[in-house]
Amino acid sequence: MQRNSTPIILLFLLSGCKSYSDKEFGKGDVNINTSVFEAQDKVAGRSKSVKKKHGKPSVPTENLKFSFNPPLPDVESEDHFRQFINALARKAPPPSIQVTEEIFRQLWNTGSDEVVRKIYKSQEAKYTKWLGKVSKIKDLGGSIFESIDLGKCIWNKPGENLARYGYWLCKKSRVYYHSGGDRKSLILPDLINWGQHWYLFFR
Repeated sequence: MQRNSTPIILLFLLSGCKSYSDKEFGKGDVNINTSVFEAQDKVAGRSKSVKKKHGKPSVPTENLKFSFNPPLPDVESEDHFRQFINALARKAPPPSIQVTEEIFRQLWNTGSDEVVRKIYKSQEAKYTKWLGKVSKIKDLGGSIFESIDLGKCIWNKPGENLARYGYWLCKKSRVYYHSGGDRKSLILPDLINWGQHWYLFFR
């Protein structure tokens, strides 16, 4: 008889979300820290997409094979985070930068639709709470986006933590921006990749 893995999945994905202090939101000038990459495999991969099979969405090769460094954020990722920062600068509702439900369903073998919805609702609640804190940062008013800097990144291989595909998880990544003539940064929750695109992910 096949063992029910739902409790294990819920324990992994619904474990407590770290709370971020005001200091961690990156007020003031900062220096760039070189990203540290930790690898658990030694198989090189390249940046291409796998064609659709049997009507299923394509899976990027970045999520199928290990490479020695995580993929750099693509233009679409930078545009997405730029729109996010620019919206906060105008005190407007920002576009979501959290992992989408579609990609969430692709990455994790989470069982029934009901289980997926429950887990993803937890993701949305944590994102909303984080966004509420970020929206109160005063120096984001009138700020201009500069770049995304990946932090300490770890490769999670396919099958690990009940994931269908591999993915990079990066901690303490930053979004750099300019405000009032100063270069500042916002420390992000965990980032995960789908191909070369990066999303916020809450554990």
